[in-house]
Amino acid sequence: MWVNNAGTSGVFGPTASTPIDDFTRVVHTNILGTFHGSRVALPVFLGQGHGDLVNLYGQGDRGPVAMQNAYASSKRWVRQFTETLRLETKGTGVRVHGMNPGLVETDLLGRVTSQAGYQERLTGLQVVVGLWGQTPRAAARPIVDLVTADAAEFRFLTGRRMVTHGLRNVLAGRLRRRNRMPMDITVQEAADPH
Repeated sequence: MWVNNAGTSGVFGPTASTPIDDFTRVVHTNILGTFHGSRVALPVFLGQGHGDLVNLYGQGDRGPVAMQNAYASSKRWVRQFTETLRLETKGTGVRVHGMNPGLVETDLLGRVTSQAGYQERLTGLQVVVGLWGQTPRAAARPIVDLVTADAAEFRFLTGRRMVTHGLRNVLAGRLRRRNRMPMDITVQEAADPH
């Protein structure tokens, strides 16, 4: 089994003022990281006639997300890439899966960079993570079931899970300020559009 978990977020804010270097960094990590990881695993899997490749999706894999164009577009690309690999490897013994683990409590969520003037829109992020966030260990558990069941994909934040997980986290007190995941928001001046 090979899991491509390449992921970095971009600066929160409108695309028109997103720094070019930042957008490029997200593309290099999320898209090229998944591509290169797959190019390492697939020849081995194809040569041995079996193997499971799991690519991790993220917010935006099913549609646009305003103020997060670099990240969301890259995760939409990972979905398309994964579905294409699934078609290309059909009948070879190699199985390709996609997984959207939802909100995972890592630095990706805990250390956010925002363009100046847009940081106020992130004030509710701690509450959202408190409701639906999960530890990396908990987020990784479904990979075994995904591969064992030979399912095409797994998505954590379905309607039912949002209710049950959110309720469980409320009852556990995760929305209390003292129990929330620490959040560090760095404000960056907008890039010159010229």
